Amino acid sequence: YYFKIQNNPHILILNAFRSSKDLVSQSMSVNGEIQFNHDNGPWKVIFFSMSDQVFGTSNSNIQSSYSIDIIGPQEPYAFKDIRLDFIMTEKEKSYFKILSFPKIFFLNFDPVIDKWIEIDSHDLLKYDNSSSISGFIPNDTLGKDAFIKAYGKHSFFIFKKLSPEAVSNAMSNHLSFTLDKEKTVKFLDEYTKIVFSELQKVLGEEYISRLRESYEQAKVHLSRTDVMGEMWIGQKDGYFRKIKIEATQVKQNASPQDFDMRILTDLQLSNFNKSFDIHSPDNALSLNEAFKTVTGIDLDAYASPKVINAKKNEKKSIYDKDTDKDLLPDFMEERLNTDPNNPDTDGDRYLDGEEFNNGYNPNGPGKLIL
Repeated sequence: YYFKIQNNPHILILNAFRSSKDLVSQSMSVNGEIQFNHDNGPWKVIFFSMSDQVFGTSNSNIQSSYSIDIIGPQEPYAFKDIRLDFIMTEKEKSYFKILSFPKIFFLNFDPVIDKWIEIDSHDLLKYDNSSSISGFIPNDTLGKDAFIKAYGKHSFFIFKKLSPEAVSNAMSNHLSFTLDKEKTVKFLDEYTKIVFSELQKVLGEEYISRLRESYEQAKVHLSRTDVMGEMWIGQKDGYFRKIKIEATQVKQNASPQDFDMRILTDLQLSNFNKSFDIHSPDNALSLNEAFKTVTGIDLDAYASPKVINAKKNEKKSIYDKDTDKDLLPDFMEERLNTDPNNPDTDGDRYLDGEEFNNGYNPNGPGKLIL
């Protein structure tokens, strides 16, 4: 009887989450693709990531590599070979490095390629009006505890037991699954209630209200999405070893927010409780330094009103100046080689700013992206 209970799929998944709370470290690889048909044609996003993570009591140390290809319906919409590295070793700081990035009309990433860029949460407060998130990273156990509590009330997986298989030389229980949509929504309502309640203590009501709005919007899509997959859970250690997911959404109306979509994801976990050397890089650029190098814009000029208003006798930023009133600031006119004294540089009867804000070249025909 005990053996049957312990091998119940719902018990297996709860025990897997409980076991993961005791992990010191792990590696994770994720690869997959997202396919969707929009009004302007089919799109595909192909992604791959590898990461090592060391869990701590207050925050985790992470080092990751990402690769992304975005393939649009036409060549101008292709963003291929996007590759990034990411490191987080401190509560208030993280770092990323651009290894390669596609060419975009008025942006030049070459000067920051292969250089570490620091993201400091204190600096981010200058660019965000929301309540302070400085120094806060949710403890890894928060989500796991919330899952265990919510799943205990609403077990939304519909399982089918398959024959055990070896994953990375470890024999694993093999399960296929689909989701009960009604129970999934109830689970997510319970899950977000627990998580948002804890986050609100640190992030404040305004920030959490925005999260709740996003969640309610996501629920609309979830109710129309079919999800199926497989998972492998180690027989000895109870750890998740591998998870495959396929999610499909079918367009139901003519709204531009509605579209056909298919997501394929393959996640593998390994190197449990191994030692990783993760440390902060030296000589990193600040986010403002990198942003200004790429765009020519001083990011500090875009600080929140609460920061700007605190500066007495502040002169109007040069980034607000728009001589010809075409909705395109003069500094952008210079970078795009348009005429700051002519609201319609290419004479096509559209304001330069209207064209730019909608992705078109204000200094000639076609789209901005090369």
